[in-house]
Amino acid sequence: MGWFKNMLRSWLNIQNLNGRQFYIQNMMDFDANVFKNYMWYRGDPEELHQFFQQVGSEDASFWATATRGVRKIHTGIPALIADVLSDIVIQDMNEVTATTRQVDVDYICNKNDIENLLSNSLPYVLVKGDGAFKISFDLKVGDYPIIEFYEADKVEFKYERSKYSETIFKNYIEHDNRHYVHKEIYGYGYIKNELYTLDDNKKVPMNTVPELADVKDFIFAGAEVDKQGIISKYGTLNMAVPFLIFKSAKFKYRGKSIFETKQGNFDALDEVVSQWIDAIRKGRTTRYIPERLLPRNPKTGETLMKNDFESSYIQTKGDISEGGNKIQVETPNIQAEQYLQTYVTVLDLCLQGLISPSTLGIDNKKLDNAEAQREKEKATLYTRGKIVEALLKVIPKLLNVSIKAMDVYHMKSITEDDIEISIAFGEYANPSFESVVETMAKARQGQSMSTEKIVDEMYGDSLTAEEKEEEVKRIKEEYGLVQMDEPGMFNSDVPDPTLEENV
Repeated sequence: MGWFKNMLRSWLNIQNLNGRQFYIQNMMDFDANVFKNYMWYRGDPEELHQFFQQVGSEDASFWATATRGVRKIHTGIPALIADVLSDIVIQDMNEVTATTRQVDVDYICNKNDIENLLSNSLPYVLVKGDGAFKISFDLKVGDYPIIEFYEADKVEFKYERSKYSETIFKNYIEHDNRHYVHKEIYGYGYIKNELYTLDDNKKVPMNTVPELADVKDFIFAGAEVDKQGIISKYGTLNMAVPFLIFKSAKFKYRGKSIFETKQGNFDALDEVVSQWIDAIRKGRTTRYIPERLLPRNPKTGETLMKNDFESSYIQTKGDISEGGNKIQVETPNIQAEQYLQTYVTVLDLCLQGLISPSTLGIDNKKLDNAEAQREKEKATLYTRGKIVEALLKVIPKLLNVSIKAMDVYHMKSITEDDIEISIAFGEYANPSFESVVETMAKARQGQSMSTEKIVDEMYGDSLTAEEKEEEVKRIKEEYGLVQMDEPGMFNSDVPDPTLEENV
């Protein structure tokens, strides 16, 4: 058939289109992109203006455009999104339980204040895309593993054959008016240290900076090095734990910021608000005042200067006729409804797929019933679910690595098996108690759920296990479902007439 297709193509004079190549220039590398997202999180209008002016964006965006006499306002929505999403997850985190070594788990969590550590790190993971936890020891602090979080712009990840192999932690140091970066390379069974100049990325000896002169490399957990100091065999433990929630489609093996596709929306929202406020300022009541009636200083008689924040006026020629000098007042019509509608539309674009407006305290549709409120929280529930899913993976791994690191520090043998660690998270936007009672009543009538399960669903963590058992017992007694002990065939308290002493 191939010869027939070629003959037909030749007869019809059909020519194949040559492959086309497309060239796209990426305006920002990973670090610059992280910094851009961080600028939105900081939310300082002056910093936003300076940053986008330097970037040299050609899309005529609001923050990149040089404007005179226009007050640029930032709404603060980006920071609010990240902080609220972090808070609604961390505040619902309950106790951490382990199948074994619960004492060590509690000790590490308490010493590192694990809840506060996660609360401080989660917003930066959401904003910058990822980060990593570093586990180290310092005798000046104590003999427990110290957990530190490094943000995305201070870590690098290395992969070999698509598998994670190293995390490089970057510490910036200034010495003798020169800037250096100390790289701590955490791999499986080793920790290596390297020092580079920041300006030309040239490797220099560690003792170039006196405070790093005593820093040594560390080999552990079965790793081996050859005579040249190159790792010839990897160990079983890596004391670095990467932390990311969403994967980036732009930067391989890196995390994705929740602001990644929202820059244009945030910029448009700030533009709408700024224009709205500018219209209000320019739309103040204007008075047309004849020269003879101008407001003057009672002491000097000089005309008072106008103020943008007070009622402005325009001077007109006076009229010498009797009663001719009159003040005329003009109030402009501000299209507030149009500004409001535009604001709501752009705000929905900013929050779309991330968080519900009602989570931020914004109610655009005025729906008051509980079912409608829960419907409005669906976007928040989705994002929160992804964050919780990531935490349920990273927290057990972080604690397992910390326990194994503590064993290495105390020269104990470590096992490759992980301890089973579970973290309980409470539910968000729960239905009302009345709604739960109604649902459980239907389940009871349909005999589709046991009494114990009904009580557990209704009260959750508000009752202890003993209180739930008592409640189940009372319910069963009321329904006559309590199983009583059967009476014995022989009562020992009644004398047996057959015994000799009773005759």
